[in-house]
Amino acid sequence: MADPMRPLRSTLKGLGRTAIVSALALIASVCIAAEKKIVALFPTGTSESVMSPQGVDLETAATNAIDKVLRANDRLQVVMFSRANAAVRRALTEGTIPAALLLPPFTGRTGGEYRAVTLGRLMRAQLAVASTVSSYRFARDTKTAHVILTLEAYDITTGKILGVASVSGEAEGEDEKSAAANAIAKAAAAAATEAIDFLLKPPKGDG
Repeated sequence: MADPMRPLRSTLKGLGRTAIVSALALIASVCIAAEKKIVALFPTGTSESVMSPQGVDLETAATNAIDKVLRANDRLQVVMFSRANAAVRRALTEGTIPAALLLPPFTGRTGGEYRAVTLGRLMRAQLAVASTVSSYRFARDTKTAHVILTLEAYDITTGKILGVASVSGEAEGEDEKSAAANAIAKAAAAAATEAIDFLLKPPKGDG
């Protein structure tokens, strides 16, 4: 005689397996999120000798390109620096950081510590990335733009620099505006790729 409860029991078993799979997937996603390293990304600055060509903001273009590459990595959680950050504003009000610290470029040191480390600590980040457009030129005869972008990656916990990438980008365009935009995007993307290697490299001494 056929068991009238068999279909119901089979359905319940199926639901049980589905629930278990869903729970495991949720746990895995939580673990992956927990493993992400928080990276404070600072807007790109320019050296005193660099002037952005008309119609192109080299700083913004570089920042956007770096941001895009870093966010595409599932082991990093990018937090863009903002002067409006509550902890940064409080430190400025209390006088524990100088106002000049909030102006790009954010590379280099101030008061014996890397600027990005000081600010990144206030943002509760674990790592930081700062960059500077250190050179720009345009050859009108070939309509070719050439840029050099210098990027620094830091470990905020130790206060040490993890690596420095100096990347050049060269590109042609219909005019200086398009050539410059292409060149800075190329250099920034390449520098960001190197930055990921610095940020995710195992600490020295680890197996």
